[in-house]
Amino acid sequence: PGVVLRCRVPDLRARLRGERQVFCRAGLPALACMAFMVYGAGLVFRNIAFYRYRGLDYYADLVVPQSAAVSAEGVGIVDVSTGRTVPLREALRAEWSSRARLNVSVSELPAASNLTALHGEAFNLRDVAAENLWDLSASTSALLANEVIAQTFEYSLTAFCFLPFFLEFRGFARPLTVSMWYRLQRSLATVHLLRVPTYLVTSIPGAAIHCQSSRWTGPDGEHGSVEVGQAHVQTLRQWLFDTYNLRHNSNCGDLFFSGHVATSLTNALFLHYYARKMLPRGFRHVAIALAWSACCLQIFFVVCTRNHYTVDVVVAMYVAPLSFLANVYFFPTDPSPEEEFECDSALVSDQA
Repeated sequence: PGVVLRCRVPDLRARLRGERQVFCRAGLPALACMAFMVYGAGLVFRNIAFYRYRGLDYYADLVVPQSAAVSAEGVGIVDVSTGRTVPLREALRAEWSSRARLNVSVSELPAASNLTALHGEAFNLRDVAAENLWDLSASTSALLANEVIAQTFEYSLTAFCFLPFFLEFRGFARPLTVSMWYRLQRSLATVHLLRVPTYLVTSIPGAAIHCQSSRWTGPDGEHGSVEVGQAHVQTLRQWLFDTYNLRHNSNCGDLFFSGHVATSLTNALFLHYYARKMLPRGFRHVAIALAWSACCLQIFFVVCTRNHYTVDVVVAMYVAPLSFLANVYFFPTDPSPEEEFECDSALVSDQA
């Protein structure tokens, strides 16, 4: 025989009272973390990074010679009166120019690097993932999958935070939804706060197609569009309010380290941390396996779609876990209500 403490199924009023008490204490900091994630790290600082961004073509243009000495052999000019092309050497002879007035017009184009010489290869830094993994940068399905995985992970964790509100497993912890949500937002805000100065202090040439110059043409005919996106981040007002690049997922300059991977790892660690406290063995193993599988898929699509270089992913893979562990170390317990939940108890004797 044993003794079991049983709450009515469940005592919703007591639960709501505890959630409200914790929200009064932790709700404002959690909302501040969320606001920083959405507005600060998600918009303002990324716009500033794009304003500072320069691709490799920018530096190539700087070193293109502005003048060059070439042989006149084989060069011709067009006689507009007859339409005949005359070799330049002949046209410059005194006996030819004496017969007619020589009127030469020259169209001068600004010197620029010849990106067509790349034959569709992206003008990027050398990267081990680009050399050894599939190039899915032009695949709409892969780009969509990358974003779908990230969004699905976020929504799934929101649902996971509400799990203990409705369910309780005997012998396992039942943390408050607000407490879990606060830890998640604090962990995400911390890792993205660490990320902001790293991409602002050093701007790395983008690996994605949209970070290529509009003069660049890919093997499938796609064109870069960095000039289009950068036109939306030129003023202070645009830094603060322009959402063009956020809506079109066309930001550049915020590579190091990967925000997608850092967020995905933090989410997986968060679920792993609470699954061990809340769920029985079978449920726990399934939840943890799904979380880490989603994280691995996210990393795969991030590098194969050329949204990031491998170094961005590698650094995120140790910064995010260290950041989460630091949060657990400095905040080992979740916020709790001022008083314990009240519930009716009954002594239930198990029959042998």
